[in-house]
Amino acid sequence: MLDKTDNGRFVRDLADRGLSAVVTNMGTFIDGDSMAFVPRFTDDGVVFEPRAINVANIKTMQNRVLSPHGRPEAAHIPKLNPDALKLYAGSKSRMYDEVLAQYQVETHLIHMDDDTLGDIETALTLFADERQITVKSDNGTGSKSTRHMDLSELASYVDMQLKNGNSPNLVVQPRIDFGDLPQDVTGHTPEDQKRVDTTREQALLNEVRIMCVKSGDKLTFIPVLRVVMNKEEAMGGASDTYIDIDISEELLAKLELITADVVRRTAVNAGDIQHAFAAVDFYFNESGEPRVMEVNMRSPVAPRTDKNPHSGRLMHAAIADTMYDMAEGVANE
Repeated sequence: MLDKTDNGRFVRDLADRGLSAVVTNMGTFIDGDSMAFVPRFTDDGVVFEPRAINVANIKTMQNRVLSPHGRPEAAHIPKLNPDALKLYAGSKSRMYDEVLAQYQVETHLIHMDDDTLGDIETALTLFADERQITVKSDNGTGSKSTRHMDLSELASYVDMQLKNGNSPNLVVQPRIDFGDLPQDVTGHTPEDQKRVDTTREQALLNEVRIMCVKSGDKLTFIPVLRVVMNKEEAMGGASDTYIDIDISEELLAKLELITADVVRRTAVNAGDIQHAFAAVDFYFNESGEPRVMEVNMRSPVAPRTDKNPHSGRLMHAAIADTMYDMAEGVANE
């Protein structure tokens, strides 16, 4: 039974818009297997049952994995997010060079090939005033691909990665000094406010995440606070907690303006993508100004409906609206 979880509620959102839904995996598209999970509504909730389907009848798809779908049997299906967008937004250095430079700290690419030594020397010069740096996989996500170190350790770290083999290209950034979470950010409910207060009192690592659902020219924004409740963990790990929040009109307008610019420019650069689901993560510097930490336009980790009823419901309703537009060929232009 999935009545109150994301899949169950989301399927009801789609049904309310006249769309029937199935849950697929790669096996659905391999060798004519065509097995999927089809929802059945009951008085108690939603039950998903295995059933053979005709993939030719699928009108649109939300691809919830990070990588492109890749199966030729699914090539005819408009996707949220499409493969071209996942490929384009998968490079942190490209996103910095072509979209984020005015919003993000300096980001330098280290090619893990014959250019490696020159790239290291450039990084040592570029970040000479920074004792601490952050090194990430250029195509990485979450904390597993992130390392913090002294600048003096960079060359040996890169050398170790080269010796291990199969290392992706790396990006280097200065270690970020986080400012305080602005008082303009408050909890949506009294319980949410308690968790926001705890975040401030314990100086927990946090980001304001602006979820954005794009359908043509229409953008829908949903803010949520992303917090690392375990101080030993890094942002992007399993300990991340989402908190439903409200933001003052002035600050929200500023964050939405940046998010809109980032999402629209990325969509254009990736091939004039009309429909997308994105997340732009903001931290606040010591002057209180918002800066972009990361942008995820592959498959953002979204707040769950059962744990974040406010942001979760707004987000899934917006995605359902967009998938309806995709199925009907509406671009909202």
